[in-house]
Amino acid sequence: MAKGRAVAIVLDEAEKQALTALTRKHGAPQSLAVRARIVLAAADGLTNKEITA
Repeated sequence: MAKGRAVAIVLDEAEKQALTALTRKHGAPQSLAVRARIVLAAADGLTNKEITA
């Protein structure tokens, strides 16, 4: 793992769709939606600083 880089995460299309759906679902707990956004950002290769912003 490169310094400052989030853990490399590989998601298949179904996992991406499920996580994206959680971020958009109005009834989902906020903490769950935030975690889904973090996982999606890490899968896109963002750095830790970019994810926290």
